[in-house]
Amino acid sequence: MEPVTTALIGCGSISVAHGRAMINHRPLIEISAVCDRQDDVAQRRARQLRTVARTWRAILDDDSIEAVVLCTPHDQHKTLAIEALDAGKHVLVEKPLATNLADADAMIAAATRADRILMVAQSQRFDPQHQLIHQQLMAGVIGPITMARADHQQNLWLPSDHWLCDPDKAGGGVIIGSGIHRIDLLRWYCGDIAEVYCV
Repeated sequence: MEPVTTALIGCGSISVAHGRAMINHRPLIEISAVCDRQDDVAQRRARQLRTVARTWRAILDDDSIEAVVLCTPHDQHKTLAIEALDAGKHVLVEKPLATNLADADAMIAAATRADRILMVAQSQRFDPQHQLIHQQLMAGVIGPITMARADHQQNLWLPSDHWLCDPDKAGGGVIIGSGIHRIDLLRWYCGDIAEVYCV
């Protein structure tokens, strides 16, 4: 299988994990370029990943780049994903897919129109320990599930001017942020959600 030539878009903190995953999955993936609005940040990540920093427009125009990984602020996902899909590229977008349902629907429609893959980085189902738990549950090894609980804590300190502190850019809190991994695993283990309430 030929490697998928991929560009990493957005070189902030989450791009470290994506870059590491891309390196660990060579030769399935070739990191063709990185891109960030701050050139010095892009250049630093390019050196770390042994690739080049390029502009967004140059990446869109390069037909040799087959896919992009979007690690940008949440409110930019829709625009960048649609531009990439329209340019004929597959898109993996860091969660959440979008900040609202209308934007998510527009992204899905663009992927359908372009006949390209659009995927959100819900990575936990690919973790070997979670796959083992799922296999054991599906095989009935521990019997029927009568109750499940997931706790989520993330000790994350951000400066007050960080984009995640802006509700318009973040689009929500822990439910669409890192906590969604717990919700996704509960759905995978226990089945779809029938009712939601909070107190």
